Amino acid sequence: MRTEFIIASIRAKVEHLFRILKCQFGFGKVIYKGQSKNDKKLAMLFTLGNLLQGDQTIRSHEVNTSK
Repeated sequence: MRTEFIIASIRAKVEHLFRILKCQFGFGKVIYKGQSKNDKKLAMLFTLGNLLQGDQTIRSHEVNTSK
C-alpha cells in the first residue's frame, strides 16, 4: 500500500509538468526535426516549466506571508 502511494505521488508531480508543457508552451505534438533538436527543445521546455512552477510557488508564499 505504501509503495503505491509513493508511485502515485511521483506520477502526479511528473504529469503536472507535462501538462504545463502541453498547455502553456504548446508542446502537444512532436515535430521530428532530428533527435538532437527534439532533445534540446524538450530540455528547454522542462527548464521553463520548472521556472514557472517555482515562480508560482514563490508568489503563493509571498501572498500567504503578507496576510
